[in-house]
This record gives sequence, C-alpha cells and structure tokens, in this order.
Amino acid sequence: MSSRRIKLIIESPDSAERSYECDSLHLPLPDGLCGVRPGHARAVVALAEGDVTATLDGSEVHREHIRGGFAGVDGSTVRIVKM
Repeated sequence: MSSRRIKLIIESPDSAERSYECDSLHLPLPDGLCGVRPGHARAVVALAEGDVTATLDGSEVHREHIRGGFAGVDGSTVRIVKM
C-alpha cells in the first residue's frame, strides 16, 4: 500500500472484518463530519449515526451507513468498530 493511502478496516459484532484502500475518508461524528487523509494525527473518536465514505483517486470506493461506534486513526490505518 502506498504511503499516500489509508487502509480502512471495518469491524462489527455480526459480520466479518472488511478492509478497503482509500486516499480520503469521511467519518460521522456527533458534532459533524471528520475528514481523514494519510498522515492524520492519531486519534480515537466516537462515531455518530451517518455515512462512512471512502474515496480513491476521486472516486467513491465504499459508502456504509452506521448507527454509531468508534474509530481509531493511526496515520495510515483507520479501524472502525461499528454498532
């Protein structure tokens, strides 16, 4: 994976772990959307109900509606544990 890419990993209690490669990501937070790009500062955030959207080279590669959960951001990896 290129250093200009993010590995998005989505986990939930009722389905297998899935992963996607993207270069930008939008996460729904309780106070609005959070944009994530490669090299983002490390963070753990609570997610609100809304759409997780991942893009690669300007095209949407994944969109998923979630009811909430948590996301761990570590520069080149975003791990979502959804409810």
